[in-house]
Amino acid sequence: MTPESAVLIGSQSSADSAPVRRRIARVDGRSKAARRVKELVADYERRLGRIDIRGTPTIYATALRLAEIETIAEGQRAAALRHEPVDLVGLIRLENAARRLKIDLGLEGCPEPPPPPTLQELERQHRQKQQEATP
Repeated sequence: MTPESAVLIGSQSSADSAPVRRRIARVDGRSKAARRVKELVADYERRLGRIDIRGTPTIYATALRLAEIETIAEGQRAAALRHEPVDLVGLIRLENAARRLKIDLGLEGCPEPPPPPTLQELERQHRQKQQEATP
C-alpha cells in the first residue's frame, strides 16, 4: 500500500529497484491560501536579500513552513474575529511557532541599519561638496 501523499511511478523504475515515489503537491497553487503562501515567501526572500533562500534548502523549507503557519494563523484569527468557533489555544500555538520561525530566519525585530560609510566614501562626499561650493 502507498500513502495518499505519494504516487507510484512504475515507468521510471528499473526492474531491479523499487518503484519511484513522487510526492503530490501539498496545496493547489490556485487557492487563496496557496497564493498567500507564495506572497509571504516572496516577501521573506526580499527581506533576506543577502541570502539565496531557494539555493539553500533548509532556509527555504523554514521560510515555506513559516509562510504556511502564518497563512493558517491568519485564517484562524479572521474566523475568531467573525465570532466563529476557533481553538484559541491552537491559534496561540500557531502564532508562537511563527514567531519562533521568524526569529530563526532573522526576520523578527527591526531591520538592521545600513552600515556606516567608509572613510573613502566620506572623503569622496567631502570632495564633492567642496567642488560644488567653489564656482
